[in-house]
Amino acid sequence: LCYKQENFDQDFAESVNNSYSSYAPRFCQLLYYNNYDELPALAELLELNLVFDFDFQSRLDQVPGFKSSLLALRSSSVKICCLQNYGDFLSMRPDAFAYLDHFFIYSKNLIAMYQQLYPEATKEIVDKFIAVGNINFDSFAVMQKKEVICAKYHLDPHKKIVLFMSQNIPYCESSSRLVYIVHCLRRDLRSLSLAILGPSYSKILELTKHWSDANDAELVYKTRIKNQDPSFVSRLVSKLVSDQNRWYPPANLELMTIADVVFSFSSSTALEAAFLHRPHISINLPEMLGLIKKNN
Repeated sequence: LCYKQENFDQDFAESVNNSYSSYAPRFCQLLYYNNYDELPALAELLELNLVFDFDFQSRLDQVPGFKSSLLALRSSSVKICCLQNYGDFLSMRPDAFAYLDHFFIYSKNLIAMYQQLYPEATKEIVDKFIAVGNINFDSFAVMQKKEVICAKYHLDPHKKIVLFMSQNIPYCESSSRLVYIVHCLRRDLRSLSLAILGPSYSKILELTKHWSDANDAELVYKTRIKNQDPSFVSRLVSKLVSDQNRWYPPANLELMTIADVVFSFSSSTALEAAFLHRPHISINLPEMLGLIKKNN
């Protein structure tokens, strides 16, 4: 396993020509890499025949040179595959799949959902989908006991745990109702009416914390590095947990295995909670209602 970070020192780049050509054909079976400008040349040097990506959509839109690297790889007969990252694939227009040979998806139902959202998707595009199941569920088989996970996150193992999952959307990231109303002014009247008449995010957290305290439970708030949580969040919850500097198992899944009830916002968390037989409450948001209306 060869691992290169974007800001790796120059010695690594020099070692590509000096070392890889000598040992790679025999020993290098899996290469983890994220400098896409160099990837086509490296694939030729190592005689790679497959590139596997798991954050395809964001890279396609945001990483300079990513598309040209994919085209160069495909012209060299290197197969390019991608794994579904929850609901992100639903924002991928059919033309994005032109860069891929295969797209591994959780279920056949999701293939049907994509076809419903994008009826213009040709048979050639749809045939690239391969249902393989949700690999995130595999981590549940290796989870530690509740006492171990509670110790890891400094939680009381004798208390009930209410897990509140945040979302990186304006409703959850606005510092006040006024800020959110201004955001909704730029959307549609339906969102605006819900923003004015519906409960604020701080009120939802406040009531959830009050309910948790009344039931002698800890309100654990799981956020993510990319989320921009308002300052009131840390004040209204018992414990705030962010992403850890590791991949496996994910913190949100660890916490879900010990939770007694889970709150989230129109999220794939519902799938994981159902898999674990955890009671789950999904909060409908103006953004999500608008998206459902837009996509029928």
